Amino acid sequence: ATEALAERIANEPFVAVLQHGYEHRNHQDKARGEKAAEFGSRRDADESIRQLAKGCERLTALFGPRFVPVFVPPWNRLSPQIARRLPEAGLVASSTFTQFHPRALPYLQTHIDMIKWKKDRRFIGWRSAALRFDYQLARRRTNAGEPLGILSHHLAQNGFGITPLSQLP
Repeated sequence: ATEALAERIANEPFVAVLQHGYEHRNHQDKARGEKAAEFGSRRDADESIRQLAKGCERLTALFGPRFVPVFVPPWNRLSPQIARRLPEAGLVASSTFTQFHPRALPYLQTHIDMIKWKKDRRFIGWRSAALRFDYQLARRRTNAGEPLGILSHHLAQNGFGITPLSQLP
C-alpha cells in the first residue's frame, strides 16, 4: 500500500480498502504438503498480531475512512489461534473463500472466484462465471439474507477484457 495508491483511489466513490496480509509470504512447509498461508499454523500468534496491527495502522494512515478493518488473508487461510485474536490488531472481521466457515468474529464470506489459478492465472470465462452466479443466486432464493461475495485479486483482476469500475459510464 503506497501513497500513490491512496491518491489514485481518493476520488473513486465505490472503493474500499481491506487488509490483505502483511508481507504476502508463505510460512507453511510445502515439503510436508502444507498449503500456502501467511498466517497459518506455523506462525507465532504474538508476532502475527504485531504485524497485522502495524499493517492496520499503515492502512488507516494512508486511506482514512476508506480503510475497512476487515482481514482478507493471503491464500484464504487463517489459523484459529490468530483468527480469534484479530481484534487485538484492530481488525473487526475476516473474509475468506469457502462455503461456510464459522468464526468468533463477524465473517464476510466470498462465494465466486473469478480467477482460474492453476496453469496460467486467468479469468474463468463468462460461461463459468454465469454458472457460478446462477448457483449462488439459486441458493439465495431460500436464504435471501445471505450476501453474495465475489473474490477478486489485486494482482490478477486486470487484463481479462473486463472494464474497470472507474471506466464504466
